[in-house]
Amino acid sequence: MSIDKSKRRRYLFPVEQEYMDFYVPKKWFETTYVSYIDDGESLTWFASSISDKVFLEVNDDPEYFRQHDKEPMVITWRALLDEFRALNYNDQLMYVYGCDNYVPNNIFAAAGNHLYPNETVLASVLIDPDQYAKNELHCKTIDIDGQTCVQFSSTPNELVGVFNPGDKFTMFSALPLGILADKYRYGIFDETIYDLLLAVTSSKSSLTSLTDEMKKELFGE
Repeated sequence: MSIDKSKRRRYLFPVEQEYMDFYVPKKWFETTYVSYIDDGESLTWFASSISDKVFLEVNDDPEYFRQHDKEPMVITWRALLDEFRALNYNDQLMYVYGCDNYVPNNIFAAAGNHLYPNETVLASVLIDPDQYAKNELHCKTIDIDGQTCVQFSSTPNELVGVFNPGDKFTMFSALPLGILADKYRYGIFDETIYDLLLAVTSSKSSLTSLTDEMKKELFGE
């Protein structure tokens, strides 16, 4: 089923262009407020869903959370961005590239939900060094329901569980998401499958490269 043109922009680009790849004018050690419930095994964050995407609720006013019957929790911007980069900050949806003096290596806009939409962010993968020496990119993959999924993460440490010194994929490497998406449509991390191509094509650079004719065709504008 196709998505109505009037809803495509909200689905593909829920964030206004000026708030995509946004730098929050805060130092990494400055604080703001979020809300979550800790059940002893995991954290349930107070977040909003826009189409199929999740945005963490963040606000500088603790009363914002109390109005929603939530308990405000203090968090530094570094700790925040290490977990979430898709934010509803002070009632403004944004994709955050970093803050004033810190850029996270987290490639997930919301872990378990969707990737940060930018083709230059680096994803860690395991590659075949022999093929790489021949200028051929062969990453460690797994086939799921007929789909080839590259195994990837934000950091090499998160790939240790799938590293096998007995196979040919023995080299840890950080590659731009756009390079991976050119060869692999899907990626898998922590038992979740992500659409790499969608993350690249819904980025700010993709939006700014669309002509007026293309926007009219895609969004009916």
